[in-house]
Amino acid sequence: MTRLLIVDAVGIVLLVAPVAFDAPVWAVAAGAIVAGAGSSVWRILVATIRQDLSPPELLGRIYAASRMISWGVIPVSAALAGGAAEIWGVRAVFAGATVISVVVLAAFVLDATRRLPYISGNQMVATHGGVPMAFPDRIERTVHIGRPQEQVWAAITTAEGLGTWFGEAAEGEVKVGGTVELSWQSGDTAKLRVERLDPQSVFAYSWHIHGLPENDPRRTYVEFTLSPDAEGTSLTVVETGFAQLDDDEHAKAYDGNTRGWKHELDELVAYVNG
Repeated sequence: MTRLLIVDAVGIVLLVAPVAFDAPVWAVAAGAIVAGAGSSVWRILVATIRQDLSPPELLGRIYAASRMISWGVIPVSAALAGGAAEIWGVRAVFAGATVISVVVLAAFVLDATRRLPYISGNQMVATHGGVPMAFPDRIERTVHIGRPQEQVWAAITTAEGLGTWFGEAAEGEVKVGGTVELSWQSGDTAKLRVERLDPQSVFAYSWHIHGLPENDPRRTYVEFTLSPDAEGTSLTVVETGFAQLDDDEHAKAYDGNTRGWKHELDELVAYVNG
């Protein structure tokens, strides 16, 4: 898949370079055909990667942001290119576009060969040194709590509850788009951005990945699902998004959160039963 994406990126260079170098018509046409075919393949592959890496509840927002940026720059680029062509000529503009395309291609190749995940079936596989490495993307744990569903719901969706079993204090409003900040006496903090809130059934948030720098934009998605059972309430927590990490990052974040969820859910059960 990585090789296909790189070939598709080469097509962009072939689209603009023939015009810049005053190539014959057949070369311009051939470049346009290759670029057009590559563009279609690019969209399919990028959509596949995006769907595998993105939490389902965030996928619509990610697509919307991608479309807004990619389509939004088209009229701006056209206006700038038209103005530049009036000043320096059409070939000069295509020459500049060729240089930009080559630089972007080089940057993409360097990053893709180091970091872009492979996809094998439905399993995400990260790479290290160009070698595919299978990493689990998902942590899932279910506990049964002998209390009514509404009591468990209050424990996971109020600042009072979260600040007791999850952190040592919590501030913020639990609403979609809102942020809740957990804090501990050690000075550590964690910010939860609420992504989904289906009353009495589903609570989901995204948060910073353990072990990454504070300015790293990558996040994992955590979803709590409640349902009644014979004992009272069944609670399942699922955290996804670890496949975007390299091997060292994954080892720290995935292993740490696997141990962490066992401890935190034991704390939740004790809090609700107390």
